[in-house]
Amino acid sequence: FTDPSCCTLEINLDMNSPLSTPTEFTSITVRQIVNTDGIFWMLTGDKYSTAVEIATSCNLISSLSNEADNLLHISGRSENEAVSSLLEMNENALHLSDAGREIFVIIEGLTLQYVVNHPIFADIGMLAHTVICCRVTPQQKAQVVAVIKNRGKRTLAIGDGGNDVSMIYEAHVGVGIAGREGLQASRSADYSIGKFYFLKRLILLHGRWSYIRTSFIAQYCFYKSLLICLIQLLFAFHNGFSGSSFFNTFCLTAYNIVFTGVPILFHILDRDSPAETILNSPSMYLETQSGSRFSAWTYVGWVLRAFFQAAMAFYIPLWTFSNFSTFPSVGGESLGGEALSMVSYTSLIFINTWTIITESSTLTFLNHLVLWGTISVYFILFMFLSLIRTLLGVWGQLTMDPNFWLSVGLTTVVTAVPISVIKLWNSSLFDRESGLHKSNYSAIRDSCDDLMSMRTSKYGSINRGHARYLEDKI
Repeated sequence: FTDPSCCTLEINLDMNSPLSTPTEFTSITVRQIVNTDGIFWMLTGDKYSTAVEIATSCNLISSLSNEADNLLHISGRSENEAVSSLLEMNENALHLSDAGREIFVIIEGLTLQYVVNHPIFADIGMLAHTVICCRVTPQQKAQVVAVIKNRGKRTLAIGDGGNDVSMIYEAHVGVGIAGREGLQASRSADYSIGKFYFLKRLILLHGRWSYIRTSFIAQYCFYKSLLICLIQLLFAFHNGFSGSSFFNTFCLTAYNIVFTGVPILFHILDRDSPAETILNSPSMYLETQSGSRFSAWTYVGWVLRAFFQAAMAFYIPLWTFSNFSTFPSVGGESLGGEALSMVSYTSLIFINTWTIITESSTLTFLNHLVLWGTISVYFILFMFLSLIRTLLGVWGQLTMDPNFWLSVGLTTVVTAVPISVIKLWNSSLFDRESGLHKSNYSAIRDSCDDLMSMRTSKYGSINRGHARYLEDKI
């Protein structure tokens, strides 16, 4: 029995090849990660021929490397033979490197045991684009990772079986694939993923976002603490270094815990660039490798910012109230020091809020809610505490003085404008180099076209809709 509707629908159909296989997604993932100047070391227990076939299908080595002289095979059944082969292949690698050609190295476990601790082995590995170690034991995998670590390199080990656990433990970052081989690797790893091509998003996307967020938060925490400490230091020059605190105990306690600690929590949602842009431009990951967001120079920049803003937050209120206003008093007792500290403290709250806003690339509803909610809570809380004369009796009278708002506004503007100008100048320099990202996107599109051509020659015609879907996947 046949449904009549099927007879009208299923006519004149062209059978197309499958969209893609896991190996092809793996090949594309490897190709994109290689564009970040990463070096792949393939450590496997498979035999030589199988390892070469896998490496070729996954784009770790080119398909012509078997016949070319850039596939360097280190071999030897004794220590003398292994070392001799290693030295010979190292000479070949140096010549290939001088000629600007790609270098692929392959070595078997029997030979590896003799040369793994030889310094030349690490040297040739640093020159190569891909190193394949076949017929290796789990202990040898860990040894190879240790050799790379000893060269000062950051290592990431990814595996899917129990024989990869020692390698995952040895690496700086371990990634386990949960699959047919069980869950031993994923349970031992720092990160667990379902498929290899998820590694692309883990490294290129979440790795970049995490690095930028962590860099800002770490330096901001130093900055905000240094900011209030420098004001205390400046006050010491005016009180004869008597040890008196410029801010009261409540202000000092709430500063780090509430008024500057809570607003930074949702910086975990910050994204400097859209996911599509980052994934289409693998070279953007080079910024994280260079450490340009967190270095000695960037830290010095934050320290200089803290010095400048602390001086403005102390001297502008002092100058404003000394020339244009009188300090309030309660019961005939002058509260000049308390009033000045509250003006400076309020300026600090606005400066920190402005810093978070300008340094964030993405401000979600939660970010706005926390940032402006913290300022609202600040004013409401201090208005309530102003009823306690012994603590903050000056607050109610201070907020009625126009010079209070003038001083806070002037301090915020003076401290924010120079920093904003510098950031705009830096962003303009970045825009001049944005053509790099466009060229990288074109390279990825070319990779898609190459893959489509490869599948066409293997399976026949493939429609453009499937090509577009694969490109979106990439």
